[in-house]
Amino acid sequence: MKRTYRFGLQKKLVFFTTSLALITYTCSALFIYVLYDYVHPYISISEEWFLVITFLLGIIWTGILAYFAGQLLTRPLQKLEEATTRAAEGDLRQEIDIPETDDEIKALSIAIDTMFKNIQAMVHNINDNFTSTNHVVKNMEEIVQQASQHASAIANATEDIATGAVNTAESTQNT
Repeated sequence: MKRTYRFGLQKKLVFFTTSLALITYTCSALFIYVLYDYVHPYISISEEWFLVITFLLGIIWTGILAYFAGQLLTRPLQKLEEATTRAAEGDLRQEIDIPETDDEIKALSIAIDTMFKNIQAMVHNINDNFTSTNHVVKNMEEIVQQASQHASAIANATEDIATGAVNTAESTQNT
């Protein structure tokens, strides 16, 4: 079942890329068509070198903006990675931060949170079953021990009866 999101990752990436291009190209255009005319009288630089410097600054500016936007997009994924790593090490008692955004990361966070809660419930049920099984086994041990004592008593009584029968038979023959 494919779910659509109001502002999913694909839309965020398109928005980010478009915004980044708009900022970069607008700044570059302002540098080339406006700033060059103001800077040229004070700094002796050819138009070609000014264009190269402007384009290099645009690349640097784009990289910086992409870095910070990338951090915003990947921070929830990093938190999920940390939580799942701790869960893999056995720590299931943790809270999953559910982002407010309506996107795939929120859906993944909800799924992981549900999975952790279900695993915790299973572990709790296993512990309960272990405890009740252990209690039943202890009761059975007591019953087996009592049965063993009764069997021993019956064996002793049977031995006494056999000895008494032998003695009676000998007495009867002697008589």
